[in-house]
Amino acid sequence: SSYVRIAQIPGIGRLVWNTTVLVSGASVAVLVFSFMISLIVTRTRLRVRGFIDGIAMLPHAFPSIGFGLALLIVALVFRKYFPSAPFYGTVGIIALAHVLTRISYGTRATNAALLQISSELEEIAYVCGANQLNVWLRVILPTCKRSLVFLFLWTALLSFREVTMALILAGPDNQVLSTYVFTT
Repeated sequence: SSYVRIAQIPGIGRLVWNTTVLVSGASVAVLVFSFMISLIVTRTRLRVRGFIDGIAMLPHAFPSIGFGLALLIVALVFRKYFPSAPFYGTVGIIALAHVLTRISYGTRATNAALLQISSELEEIAYVCGANQLNVWLRVILPTCKRSLVFLFLWTALLSFREVTMALILAGPDNQVLSTYVFTT
């Protein structure tokens, strides 16, 4: 059957491993960076918060193929000056491309989740003696947990099916399932 033939594909273990690393790594990174940016944008009074929010939305204006090509050029220049540093031809470069292109979507989801949480909840926790870390871990994160799970799953699915950037950045050692399906 077809499923038996999938197991017989040469290098299927490496393909599955690379795809798993890409999907989980990019999703976790988008989740963490989006949450940190959204905390700054929604919970602080810093003057640069609007600028930070604008920078986070900037990747939305560029096509994925442009990010792939730009990262390919950066990786080649990086490889020229730092030949021992592994970046070109790794799953990390594909994951970085996915993180950069998904951060704008991630910040929109986390901004919406954080804006729905009243600052009075934080104030109550502070009055009860909680420090900043406990407020984040015991009040904010549990309250917006569903949005964060959605963001993780959504980013994982988008990273799993994205083929454009992966094709541009793919090499012999960093093939993922989407590039394998496209090239065969």
